[in-house]
Amino acid sequence: SISYLDDIIDVSHTDLYKSAFSLIINIKSFDKL
Repeated sequence: SISYLDDIIDVSHTDLYKSAFSLIINIKSFDKL
């Protein structure tokens, strides 16, 4: 069950990274407008 929790944490971290990355791209593209 411990490894299962670790997998959930890894996925959540990856999702947060993707969300932050896409957010930065959206802000940069918005600045270009």
